[in-house]
Amino acid sequence: MSKLAKEIPIEKIVSRQVSLGQQSRSRMASKKKSIDYPSISISRETGSGESEVVAELNRILGWSIYDKNIVEKIANNAELNEKLIDAFDEKTRNEFQYWIKAVFQNSLIQSDQYIRHLSEVILSLAKCGRAVIIGRGANFILPKGQTLDVRLIAPIQHRAYYMADKLNIDYEKAKKIVIYSDNERQAFLHKFFNSSEFDPLNYDLVINTGNVNYTTAAKIIIAALSAKFEMPLDELKAV
Repeated sequence: MSKLAKEIPIEKIVSRQVSLGQQSRSRMASKKKSIDYPSISISRETGSGESEVVAELNRILGWSIYDKNIVEKIANNAELNEKLIDAFDEKTRNEFQYWIKAVFQNSLIQSDQYIRHLSEVILSLAKCGRAVIIGRGANFILPKGQTLDVRLIAPIQHRAYYMADKLNIDYEKAKKIVIYSDNERQAFLHKFFNSSEFDPLNYDLVINTGNVNYTTAAKIIIAALSAKFEMPLDELKAV
């Protein structure tokens, strides 16, 4: 797959992931393995270069990339949401509901339609396997045994210069955007997960892209993925 998911019509994104999940389950069954193919969740500080890192993951693995906008579009589209959820049997769908209740123990949050639909979409995409899911608290939603949870960080100066270059604005304005975006993201995680994105214990792997270039960061992620799930690169690649 040469294009990132955001460059493909949303309907095709869902169809491809459903098809990939079916292929993965058949492939695992033929090898008499009971586990699912893993996925990757990526939490990031604003301006830490996640676009470049996930583009390299896509190039090497062929996995689809799902950012905040794509996940929310699927969650807010009843037809696509249903198509994705209906790809699984009743037992799996019930497991999703039990898992959501376990993650969100606060009854008020459990009843929030936005977070329920968002969680169902994230769980479904990951259950199909071979998905890279960026943000939206995916590392708090997904089972640890099926996901490599990654955190990308970088010094504030590095991130401000990155955003200034990307948005073609001056450094001080870019720095304000970085700080504002970080605060918004932390507020979201605190509201729904009562947790902090800054706690390294929430991740399998934390990478400082101020010290490691984006290509190397992607290779480190793939090496960790292969080691955690004991799968060689050829087996991890999308069919």
